[in-house]
Amino acid sequence: MVRVYCDGCFDLIHFGHANQLRQAKCMGRFLVAGVHSDEQIKFNKRIPIFSEEERYELIRDIKWVDDVVEGAPYTATAELLLQLGCDFIVHGNDISVLSDGTDCYKGLKDIGMYKESTRTPNVSTTDLINRILTLNTGKVGDQISPWTKCVNQEYLDSLYSIFNKSNDPTPQDKIIYVAGTFDIFNIGHLKFLKAAKSLGTYLIVGIYSDEDVEKEKGSSFPLISLFERALTVLSYKVCNRVIQSPPLQITKEFIEANKIGVVVEGTVKRTEVNLEAAKEIGCYQQIESGSLITTATIIQRIIESSDYYEQGNRSKQQKEVDHIEKHQ
Repeated sequence: MVRVYCDGCFDLIHFGHANQLRQAKCMGRFLVAGVHSDEQIKFNKRIPIFSEEERYELIRDIKWVDDVVEGAPYTATAELLLQLGCDFIVHGNDISVLSDGTDCYKGLKDIGMYKESTRTPNVSTTDLINRILTLNTGKVGDQISPWTKCVNQEYLDSLYSIFNKSNDPTPQDKIIYVAGTFDIFNIGHLKFLKAAKSLGTYLIVGIYSDEDVEKEKGSSFPLISLFERALTVLSYKVCNRVIQSPPLQITKEFIEANKIGVVVEGTVKRTEVNLEAAKEIGCYQQIESGSLITTATIIQRIIESSDYYEQGNRSKQQKEVDHIEKHQ
């Protein structure tokens, strides 16, 4: 059995990270994901936004991941891969350097234990940080990763089809329905979805439209489009199916058409959402996620250190530009 190793910071997780892991898994049968510690990322890159414990769980629950190495070394070696029983390492075709500017993967490239995946267009951690920084400054910054300019909608549409492959529910399944915005997907979202899924066996996740989110939260939201948010949620093992732009008023007809056994709501309620039909039928349940982390928490982490992250983005952007120009 071919075992594949794929490592990374996986900070401010998005569907590009998931797609990298998916591509790595396609090159073998068993995928080991190495997740760097906070200390390693801070030394080589910047202070991470998600803590190491948050990142470990977020990566462990992605569909294509079979095992996780917590605190994985920033520079993978042949010795590490042999210890893990992995045949080679996979990384995207973008820049990855140590604090001194050297290639993290040179050693493995030299001995033929390195393979490359395709960088996912239209998304990067740098860009997501910039979107959040814009909330603080009121203006669009210039710290945009060159990779996010590579918009390829046809590729993203095909990616959605791949991510969305799921078995239909069986007559024995108990179907759970939950809806939300899931903007800047984080550990609070994951814990909430897992708590909802524990009430049954098949989870349908409704993801509110950009228009509905803007009406509820203001013109600066959502930070991530509906399409991007759907791709990220679909990356997780807990999710069986996504409904994009679900109705805000859940009717008896909607419940019956989707064979929903329980309609779940969190403790933070949206003013325009109406779940009265579920309550009348007796299939409504409110739950707590067990996490205090929300999208607002993540935004605050970045804004509180906005100067630091803005400078970090500029530095990262320049490295990527230099890398692209060098290899053109």
